[in-house]
Amino acid sequence: MKFLILVKPLPGAPRPENPVALLQASKEWMNARLADGSVDCAYKVIGSKQGIDSVAIANADSHEALAELVLSFPAYALCDLEILPLSDLNRFLEMVIEITQKSMGG
Repeated sequence: MKFLILVKPLPGAPRPENPVALLQASKEWMNARLADGSVDCAYKVIGSKQGIDSVAIANADSHEALAELVLSFPAYALCDLEILPLSDLNRFLEMVIEITQKSMGG
């Protein structure tokens, strides 16, 4: 299963004791997740009016596996996450076409 992860800074989160070390650990974590395939891609969002800092598409076989992945991110405690399940658009459209055809008697 694929999930879109929207990351915002957590309001009121304390400043990390060593921000450079946390940034480096986060970079290394993300590169490892990209290499092992548990994350397909990750991007920094520039100029979001919604306060979104970055986005990623993650892969997990279960909600528990997704939780384990997210909780292992070094900066997790400083992030406000929104996680949305993704569906293959072509497969979704095929299902809608099939349902629509049936409802039209076809």
